[in-house]
Amino acid sequence: MEIFGPYIDFAADTRDGDIFKVIVAAEWLGERFISYDAPQAIYYKGARTGEITAIRFPPDAENAKYYKPDGMALKEIISDVPLKTIRVTSPFNLGRLHPILKVRKPHNGVDLAAPIGTPVYAFADGVVRVAGERGAMGNMVQIDHSGQVSTYYGHLHRFASGIKGGVRVRRGQVIGYVGSTGRSTGPHLHFGYRKKNAWFDPMKFLSIKTTNEKMIVTSLKEGFFRRVKTMLAFLDAIDTGEKGPLAPGQRQDEVTAPLPAEKEKEETPEAGEEKTEATKGDKEGEKTEKRTNWNSEWQDD
Repeated sequence: MEIFGPYIDFAADTRDGDIFKVIVAAEWLGERFISYDAPQAIYYKGARTGEITAIRFPPDAENAKYYKPDGMALKEIISDVPLKTIRVTSPFNLGRLHPILKVRKPHNGVDLAAPIGTPVYAFADGVVRVAGERGAMGNMVQIDHSGQVSTYYGHLHRFASGIKGGVRVRRGQVIGYVGSTGRSTGPHLHFGYRKKNAWFDPMKFLSIKTTNEKMIVTSLKEGFFRRVKTMLAFLDAIDTGEKGPLAPGQRQDEVTAPLPAEKEKEETPEAGEEKTEATKGDKEGEKTEKRTNWNSEWQDD
């Protein structure tokens, strides 16, 4: 839902009876489920938010963006560190319900969604204190800065060349690449900010801005509007059982209808590659955690 971040405050704007639909591609190996890909189409309708639809295009490109059906790119929240595009999937929250452990556990940082391999940049000048595997945080870098400030970068896929303990780094220098190591539900960067032995919300220390909506480039329009037609058909095929506003305390069960039987040939995956599904919520499942002894100042993600 971070895709709608510039449009919807999910902490304040959502209400019982709001409608959420998502189309994702699932990767399989024979009959064994492997993982979900990035959402291909998303729809949200709320009493306070109105309606908004996002279509991913080009669907399989690393630099894909999300567009409204009319071709206008959705706004994005951007920064220079620690990632160029900021998509918060789990905010700083000392009373968070852990998505894997299902217990109340402090989340001493923010989770920023990005594809595996996305460069991660140092928050400020400093000295690398840790660059290694750290339990639930997976591959992690800790950088000590002036003013008794330390920043933390968890779940990295790998470290940048030359990044190790004792190395001095500059603000904006690449220190690693986004991954999903440790206890993680999918590719993202866990970014933590600590000062004088206390944790703070890292978002308060980032210089971020929101981009403007912009029409998709002319060379992509033809393929994009074909894609829109297919994705809207998939979204329309999801029957949410919508029956108007709910009474106080009333809940609305979701009923998922079969997807359209036919799909444009160019978008049909080869056998064995992936299956397209309509689903609600995040992927489930727990990754195996490799337990190690690690610095006691760290908290599990």
